[in-house]
Amino acid sequence: MNRNQNEERNKMHITKVINRGVKGQTFERNLTPVTIITGTNFAGKTTTSDCIRLALAGYLPGVNKKAGDLWAAIAGDAEGSVSCSVKFNSDLEAKFALEKNKKSCLVDVNTPVAVALDPMLMDV
Repeated sequence: MNRNQNEERNKMHITKVINRGVKGQTFERNLTPVTIITGTNFAGKTTTSDCIRLALAGYLPGVNKKAGDLWAAIAGDAEGSVSCSVKFNSDLEAKFALEKNKKSCLVDVNTPVAVALDPMLMDV
């Protein structure tokens, strides 16, 4: 294996996005190193990118970082829980979970790696 092949192999990329309830949708999307997300209105294109943002950064640009404000933006008024995660080719996984009940709204972010976020990812 030459140097370029070894460097390419060591690059981390997202292989799967899993959504459980964010914006009322549930899905698992397998991704390749180059993935183009297309679809009709309400097919989940923005929800997919929001799940990636939430799992990696724990918030959405333009939404207050308080748990209650995040809940309103991604789950509406109902009580319950939502979660999303991204899996990497290195077998690591970044997770985001949010739970709301009558008394509180709790957020849990578990990103086990230092991820250098592309500014374009966060500003879209």
